[in-house]
Amino acid sequence: MPSSRFFYAPWLASRTVPGNVTGHIVIAGHGDLARPLAEALELHRLSHFLVEPDPGRAAQLEEEGVPVVARPLDEPDTYRALRIDQAALIVLDGTDAENTMSALQIRALSPNAHIAAVASGEHAEDILRLAGVQRVLPLKRQLGQHLAARLNAGHAQTHVIGKIRDLLIAELPVHMTPWAGQTIRQLELRERYGVNVIGVLEQARFSPLTPDTTLGPQSVPVVIGSAAQIRALDEFLVIYLSLIHISEPTRPY
Repeated sequence: MPSSRFFYAPWLASRTVPGNVTGHIVIAGHGDLARPLAEALELHRLSHFLVEPDPGRAAQLEEEGVPVVARPLDEPDTYRALRIDQAALIVLDGTDAENTMSALQIRALSPNAHIAAVASGEHAEDILRLAGVQRVLPLKRQLGQHLAARLNAGHAQTHVIGKIRDLLIAELPVHMTPWAGQTIRQLELRERYGVNVIGVLEQARFSPLTPDTTLGPQSVPVVIGSAAQIRALDEFLVIYLSLIHISEPTRPY
């Protein structure tokens, strides 16, 4: 029996954002941020559409309940179909070259569009701004810069490294938390605090993860959530560290 993906693909390629939809968020690209961000937006009930250029992958996302459009990232018709002139935000999560091309296409169609883009390369931030991106998210570079400082600080706390509309992106060293040796599934961060884990920094390399990824003492998970959710996570860490200090034996002088 043929897969339902065979039937989905042509329809997804012709899908457009309905004319009565405004204030939506468009996610274009297939980087580490795209899928977790879509999940976070769904959790917060924010209207969004993900652009996936591969028809087979788009069909799979459709089966999983993700609002997806199967269109190329570098064609103006893609962004016309997504009604970017009515979108609250466009998030570009491809390679630096893909994000630059997409930004140029979007800016030509809609001079007032609000564009955010993930940057990886050393000079990508300046290039993306020249292409019309207002908010650049140099996540990998910022994570690398903050890693040593956070581990040397001797305390556990989230650190905000980016913002997408009302959602914050924050990194959280596992050092001095109860989470070393646990999997992402076991942490239950989404169930307890509402935050989504979108990746992890290991030995200065940012990588996607699965629910079964095990965190080590030097791991730095990256989470996305509202300000209140990030604050709740910090409050837990403050309470945990306070209990640890109380339970430590007093050293005689």
